[in-house]
Amino acid sequence: MLLLRSFACAVALSSAAQADCPTAADAATGITLHQQWGQMDLFQVISPELTAYSYRDGGNVTTLVLMARGVYVLERVYTNSSTAPSRVSFAFDMTPDDMPVPEAGLTWEVKAIASGQEGATWPETHVYAFGEETEIGIGPCTYRAIPFTLTAKYEDEADWQEASYYLPDLGFGFITNSPDGEGGRIDYLQSTIGRFGDLDLYRE
Repeated sequence: MLLLRSFACAVALSSAAQADCPTAADAATGITLHQQWGQMDLFQVISPELTAYSYRDGGNVTTLVLMARGVYVLERVYTNSSTAPSRVSFAFDMTPDDMPVPEAGLTWEVKAIASGQEGATWPETHVYAFGEETEIGIGPCTYRAIPFTLTAKYEDEADWQEASYYLPDLGFGFITNSPDGEGGRIDYLQSTIGRFGDLDLYRE
């Protein structure tokens, strides 16, 4: 009997913890992911097709990304206190609402024209490859998750690839592994998930 009571108590505590986890209803005002070494990712769904993401290190915003469907990169802005922000935008032959809804097993290849500093432009091909749906835990919270990779292909450089999870219940994806800029790779370990106040990223 004691064992049954202990099990029932554990189930109740788990259900209570999950009930307090962020949901899609919180995405408009911001959902945070905290990494094990202190950095924080902020996500805000600003329309059915657009999601804004910011990466914060020690309270400073170092990266801003605008994404379609919560995963497809439209723009990256890198900020640094010692240099002017650098921006890379991607133009496609379709609007964000024409891009496919992420789903398990989908592979989508699309051509883009990238625009950088001082008017520089160059072609890229982006390949999004989604795996099979699974479940992941972030702190006490459990979510459906679809692993995927983004591979950027260039004409004169080696391919660049990052790995991510897409969370269908929240409507956005987050990076789990990417190049470190020195020939190796870096893992991003998410330890907790929470809510945030209104970020108003990319809103006029």
